[in-house]
Amino acid sequence: MSVQLDKDAPVVIVGGGLAGLACANQLDKLKIEYLLIESTDRLGGRVGSKKVDGFTIDIGFQTFQESYPEPRRLLDPALLELTRFYRGLYVQGDDDGRSRFLLSDPLKYPGALADILASKLVTTSDITSFLRAISQLATKAKRRLASKEPTKDFLLAIGARSPLIKTVVEPFLSGVFIEDELMTPLSLAKFVLGRLLLGPSSIPLTGMQMIPNLLAKEINGEVRLSQRATSITKGAVRLADGTEIPASAVVLATQLSVANDLLKLGLTGQLSKPVGYFYFVCDRRPLEHPAVFTPSRNLGPILTVTTISDVAQSYLPKDSKGKDVHLVSVSTLTTEGDKPQLLVDETLRELTTLFGPEVSQWQELTSGVIADALPRQFGTTTIPNGNPEVADGIFICGDYTDTPSINGALFSGRRAAIALADRRHSPKGHFSPLVGG
Repeated sequence: MSVQLDKDAPVVIVGGGLAGLACANQLDKLKIEYLLIESTDRLGGRVGSKKVDGFTIDIGFQTFQESYPEPRRLLDPALLELTRFYRGLYVQGDDDGRSRFLLSDPLKYPGALADILASKLVTTSDITSFLRAISQLATKAKRRLASKEPTKDFLLAIGARSPLIKTVVEPFLSGVFIEDELMTPLSLAKFVLGRLLLGPSSIPLTGMQMIPNLLAKEINGEVRLSQRATSITKGAVRLADGTEIPASAVVLATQLSVANDLLKLGLTGQLSKPVGYFYFVCDRRPLEHPAVFTPSRNLGPILTVTTISDVAQSYLPKDSKGKDVHLVSVSTLTTEGDKPQLLVDETLRELTTLFGPEVSQWQELTSGVIADALPRQFGTTTIPNGNPEVADGIFICGDYTDTPSINGALFSGRRAAIALADRRHSPKGHFSPLVGG
């Protein structure tokens, strides 16, 4: 890589998701001119919200983890106006789905541990074995193994029949990683569990769209919406309408499938995991506390159920105050081959098993499938040496280059901007990879 970058044209950031916005933020700090283009009519990528009949609807079930380090660099929690989930988790109490149990955080709620042990869903030996296995991952050899070992193998080694694993850990991680098989590397599962223990999960009062909106307010460069890139070279970005934008460098901040096509990265197989989502309106809350319910994986496609309006009453229409109105969020496994009506039928069937015949009175407000909800390939699979410059003057960022999370997306954008600045000031490129989150 010996070609000097052209400083006369701006850097062009392709993609206005969290990674692209974080990259723009860092380029502002580095006083590097840029232009950000986004193919859709809003910023935020997979993180966003919309209004449906007065209800605030996040695009799929989303949460903000307050313990993540990268958001702290960019976002003021006071401006986000976060409201928190209950520090606990609903789990299925039996195989047929007729009962459920609330596991509360013993560190926050005195007496919760005694209740958990009394439920017989989790035993003292379960907890001891699990914590011992997690602590062993701290050794250097185990850390190397965890970067490749599937989470499923680790859980099987602890005890496949353990109630803690079968009833609590596996359903929860399936909901987090959108998969039954739990082939996600153990290192990522450990990172996620650690962050959950360190801080609460929350959502902004006005919806997850507040996150990209606040990021966008902090950037100074030009932003153009509804501008889709069709090809990228070192010195230019060509748009769908034939317009060519000169660029001193290009930062590709799109989802993995788009990056793979534009840059011809050569990645094969399923690149991302899809997820289905439903929002229902009902007059009787299905869950007593504003906690997430992760049913066992033997009943159907459902990953999570949450009375999201109990977490944030602001998600309800303004004229619903004083009325028995509740908004329920449901996320499901799905595949590209699933017929939409089949997914609806299977979801309603499982909801009826879990909550009874009253589900027939629920009103479906909206539903959909997010095709690229989480990257299936990420980290060193996409940038093996940790350097986001994948070609001369072309950089990539996105959660797929780090960890599949809001934290990973924000970190990757900052990393790409720093690598670009380093390259600009030193054509030989002596970039030293940042340590990700």
